[in-house]
Amino acid sequence: MSRMPAPWGPRWSSWMLTFPAGVVFLALVVYPALEGVLLSFFDANMLDLASQHDRSGRYFGSFVGWANYEGLFADKSFFESLRVMAAFTLATTSLELAFALMVALLFEYVWRPPQWLKVLLLVPMFVIPLVAGLTFRYVFDPLDGALAEVLRPFGLEAPDLLGSPSGAFALIVWQDFWRMWPFVFLILAAGLKTIPKDVLEAYSLDGGSPQRAIGHIILPVLMPSIFVAAGLKAIESLKAFTEIYTMTGGGPGGSTTTLSLFIVREGFDSLKIPKAAAAGTLLLTVGVLVGVVYSSWALWRSRLRRSGTLA
Repeated sequence: MSRMPAPWGPRWSSWMLTFPAGVVFLALVVYPALEGVLLSFFDANMLDLASQHDRSGRYFGSFVGWANYEGLFADKSFFESLRVMAAFTLATTSLELAFALMVALLFEYVWRPPQWLKVLLLVPMFVIPLVAGLTFRYVFDPLDGALAEVLRPFGLEAPDLLGSPSGAFALIVWQDFWRMWPFVFLILAAGLKTIPKDVLEAYSLDGGSPQRAIGHIILPVLMPSIFVAAGLKAIESLKAFTEIYTMTGGGPGGSTTTLSLFIVREGFDSLKIPKAAAAGTLLLTVGVLVGVVYSSWALWRSRLRRSGTLA
C-alpha cells in the first residue's frame, strides 16, 4: 500500500510549526521594542499620548531627533543607574559563577550528594522575583521583620540594612545570589559531565594532582559552559527589576536604582515617556551587544572545531 505524499515538504512543515510562535514573538517582543525605539525620537508625554492619535491608531508627537538622548546623557541620575547596573551585574555574575563552579566540582569529584539534596538546592531558582523581593524585605525590616523578632528577646536591634546604601546594595546582590546560583550550577554541572573520566585518570597516573587537573584539564574543557553561564546570567542581571523594586524601590538615595528602575521612574513617575524610551533603547542595545559577542564567540569556536584546530 503506497503512502500518500505529504502536501508540504519537511522544510515547509518546520516553517508551519514555528509560525505561531514567531507571530507571538513579533507581536509581544519585536513590535513593542521597535515602538520604543521610534518613540525615543519624538516628544510626547503620558497625558497627551491619548490625544495624539491619527486614524490608524498610531501616536505621533513632535520629532526631536537625538534631543531625548542628549537630555539623557546630561542627567547625572542616568549615569548613576548605569553604574549601579554594572556593579550589580558584575557582582552577581562573578559570585554566582564562582560559587556554582565550586559546588559543581564538589558534587562531581569529591562527594556525591543524595538526589533529594540536589532537588532541594534547586528550589530557590523557581521562586518568582516578586516573592523573593517581598521575602527579603520582610526578613530585614528593622522594626517588624523576622530578623528583628529573633533578636528582640536578646535585647538586640536589627541593623537597618535596607536604609543603608551599602547594606541595601548588598541585600539585592544577596537576594539574586540566593535565587539564581542554581541556574548557573545546572549549566556547569552539565558541562562537567562531558569531561571523559579516563582523561582525568590518565592525568592522575602520570603524577598530576587534582588541583593541577582543575587548571590544566577541567577548566579549559569547561570554558564553553562557563562562558554560556556567564553570558546568560549577565543578561538576566541586566533586566532585573521586580525583586529590586519590591525590596528597596531603588533607594536609599538611588543606591539600588538600576537602569530598569530608572526607566520606570522616568516613564511612569515623571511621565517622561520619550526619555524613558531612549533609556530603554540603550538597555536593549547593551543586551543585544552581549548576545552578539556570545554568538560571535560560539560561531568562532564552531568554525575552529570543524577545521580541526580546536579539539
